[in-house]
Amino acid sequence: MLWIAECRVRIAEERGKAKGIEHHDNYSVVRFSSSRRNKEKEGYIHSNWAFARFVGKAHEYLMENVSEGDVIVLKKSGIQNERWKDKDGIDRFPKSPQIVVFEIELYRKSGKGKNESDMAEESDNPFGSEEE
Repeated sequence: MLWIAECRVRIAEERGKAKGIEHHDNYSVVRFSSSRRNKEKEGYIHSNWAFARFVGKAHEYLMENVSEGDVIVLKKSGIQNERWKDKDGIDRFPKSPQIVVFEIELYRKSGKGKNESDMAEESDNPFGSEEE
């Protein structure tokens, strides 16, 4: 598992047959988008992510507190490309890496001062400062 730094994302809204959130018994599948500042010109670069799997606490929190279009903070998540066994016991590998989310919270922009998520937005590097 490759762990992802804490970041903010927006849950996609339903478009045609594509839903932003699909709940299952023990997990949810979510489409969301993220963005970062464009260093070359004004504005942002947007990325869309499909089929992120929300499990455990993240799945429970999502079911009770989050709607399509909401902005959330991924507190604990990672990218995995781990093998699994099919019904015949043969090792299989995913066709592409999967984003797995374990812990989230709704994003609430603070009125006074700045919370950690606000400060991450202002940084050009979400992983901390770089020495030049």
